[in-house]
Amino acid sequence: MRFPVTFLCTGPSISGILRWMGDGEMSMKYRKSLKLPLIFLSRLLVFCLMICLMRTVAFGGTLTDTEVRDLVEDGVVKVRITFRANDKIEEHKVVRYQTGFMIGDGSQTSHVITAYAGLHATAAELDAWKEEWVDAEGKYPEIGNPTVEVIQNWDVIVTGSVASESERAGVSIISLTGNKSAELSLPLAGTETAPAGTVYLCTFPDTEGDRLAFSEQSVYFMKGDLLQIYGQGDEALLEYDIHPDLRQAAGSPVFDTTGSVIGMHTGINENGNSSAVGIGAVRKLLDQNKIAYVSYHASASGGKKTVLPVILGIVAAVLIVVSAIQIIRGSLRKKEMDLEKPEYMPRLVRISTGETIVIDKTPFCLGSSTDGTDHVVTGNRKISRRHVLIVGDLQHLFLVDLSSSNGTALNRRPLEPELQYPLHHGDEVWLADEEFAFLQNL
Repeated sequence: MRFPVTFLCTGPSISGILRWMGDGEMSMKYRKSLKLPLIFLSRLLVFCLMICLMRTVAFGGTLTDTEVRDLVEDGVVKVRITFRANDKIEEHKVVRYQTGFMIGDGSQTSHVITAYAGLHATAAELDAWKEEWVDAEGKYPEIGNPTVEVIQNWDVIVTGSVASESERAGVSIISLTGNKSAELSLPLAGTETAPAGTVYLCTFPDTEGDRLAFSEQSVYFMKGDLLQIYGQGDEALLEYDIHPDLRQAAGSPVFDTTGSVIGMHTGINENGNSSAVGIGAVRKLLDQNKIAYVSYHASASGGKKTVLPVILGIVAAVLIVVSAIQIIRGSLRKKEMDLEKPEYMPRLVRISTGETIVIDKTPFCLGSSTDGTDHVVTGNRKISRRHVLIVGDLQHLFLVDLSSSNGTALNRRPLEPELQYPLHHGDEVWLADEEFAFLQNL
């Protein structure tokens, strides 16, 4: 039995349960016929379940050292920065390496977080390179912006470019141009982190010259304790007792015991301990640039002692909720025979009115016009004349936005026009600001 996100996000209401069961049209048509105590019980139980789930996210989720490593190591990458002179002489270049980590929205990796300093040469460095590369006539070459490459999965090199950066925070965001993978994205912790506890640093051996960063060597995965946090929110700086003794460790992610990134390694501080910029600064820069990422909110209490009772509470709550659902379904089973359409016919339920739109053929067009559509959506001027098209067979349907004026979203994710997106039972479909639930009992 699975609980889709839409079930939990509907809130502690009977309509959320009914939509999860696939009886969206009955949630509107027959809600008044349900007994009040049953509705109250269902809402109370779903509310308890949500509280238990939030407690599990907040206090549970502690992983073993091996589990953390397996979860995070594929998302840590080497960043190669190359400064070149404009005289196009191959030897006139400087290659630097540092570490970074990949982030994305859960569907694909889109960006890499790394340290700001390594992407920029100081004035003294530029002057020294020019002196070294001066030609026979005493002419100094110009040095352009560096090229940035991300090396992942041991031998895959992806070209990148700086999308945004903050010199104050010491953070740069690299945008990738290809080879994107959802499995490589790492989750970012909330801005509030524990004042003490186990942390991990994942990085690579130092690389010399112009060869590939990995060779036959493995990643370095180190464990230590978080000693202190200076400042709060996006001003937080972390101090921990991991000493990588590596020149190219800058930009490496620091993890907590849930496998979430809580900071980015910057180097050794005046106390002789490692330091990192807190994840709040990274999240702020991402939010300012509207770059999507996966977020995970860890608790300040670590939570090993609370995992078992919380899990047992969730199991009990799930069993009670399932029992309540069975009672509700039993009371509605007799009324299913009154439905005009077959039980397994795919359908859209308009949330604001309870209207059921049975999809009995493909292609099936929805819009505000009576011309060229199979169903007219009335009462909303933001709906385009021909807004969306549903294609495929009745067991495998796809949603296509027909270049509508106010857009279409699937589970709150905007759709690109004229592309096909698969529909699944329980999906939220938004035509402009009008919400529909897609139901399909297979």
